Amino acid sequence: MGKSLKELTIIFLLVIVMLFIGTTISNAAEEMDFKWSTIKKYADDFLKKGEEGADYINQKSLTGLVTGLGGILTTIGAVIVLIGFLVMGIQYMMATPDEAAKLKTKLVGLAVAGIVILGAWGIWNLTLKFLSGVTAITN
Repeated sequence: MGKSLKELTIIFLLVIVMLFIGTTISNAAEEMDFKWSTIKKYADDFLKKGEEGADYINQKSLTGLVTGLGGILTTIGAVIVLIGFLVMGIQYMMATPDEAAKLKTKLVGLAVAGIVILGAWGIWNLTLKFLSGVTAITN
C-alpha cells in the first residue's frame, strides 16, 4: 500500500507540473503574434532600415516574439524530458534489481539532455540581457 501511495503522489505532482507548463505555453502563445503577415512585416522593415524615411524595427516587439518562441521551444523540450523521466520512473518501479541497474545508466543520458535544454535556455537569457545592456549603452 505504501508503494502505491508513493506512485500516486508522484503522478499527482507530475500532473501539476504539466498543468503549469501548459498554462505557461498558452500564456506565451497569447502574447505573440505568429501570423505570416507580421513576420513578413518585420523582415521588410529590416530590409528597409537603411533607406531614408523608413520605419525602424520595433525592437521590443521583435524581442518579445523571439523570446516567446524560445520559451515555447524550451518548454516543449522540458516536457519531453519530463515525460522521459516519468516513463523511466514507472519502468524503474516495476523492474527487477538487474533491470533497475540498467535503467540507471540510461538515466544519465536523460539527465544530460535536461541539463543541455535548461543550459541553452540560461545561455539565451544571459546573452539577451547582456546584449540589451550593450544596446542601451550605445543608444
